[in-house]
Amino acid sequence: MLFERVKKDGNIEYAYVFAGTDSFNDVIEDIIQLLGCAGQYSYAISNAKKLVGDLDGNEITFVGHSLGGGLAAAASMATQKPAVTFNPAAVSPLTMERHGLTDGQYIKNYVAIGPQYGNYCIGKGPVSDIQELFGLISPGYTQYVPVGFHLNWGAYHSISTMINYLKP
Repeated sequence: MLFERVKKDGNIEYAYVFAGTDSFNDVIEDIIQLLGCAGQYSYAISNAKKLVGDLDGNEITFVGHSLGGGLAAAASMATQKPAVTFNPAAVSPLTMERHGLTDGQYIKNYVAIGPQYGNYCIGKGPVSDIQELFGLISPGYTQYVPVGFHLNWGAYHSISTMINYLKP
């Protein structure tokens, strides 16, 4: 989904927002992306390149949560435009190789975490924990967001948890 706003200086800024995992087919995409052959990633990269070319130099930021965060990161690496992600799916080395993606310097990841005790953190959510278990790291800079204690492990991954924490 593409959003547009006119800034105070009259310049136009765009946000291309990718949805997170919300269907069984998305779960399959999450898995096959590890093998470098997920169609959603190819489509996101292709669309991002075309969109950046059509915007006549206007600002664009890619945004996403979970699967959408991985798509936003891939779009950023393909175009060298900024991305903001929330609890993102890591872009696998095979996906990066297939699409020639190498530089995550324009990506900022926000990852929800539970309470910290010294160097130990209680919970990051299933996606973050499983990715770390397999050595998958989201490209870019990661900012950990302490969202408090949750009994439900999945709550750490939920975009609702992040939104509730970030609300003023």
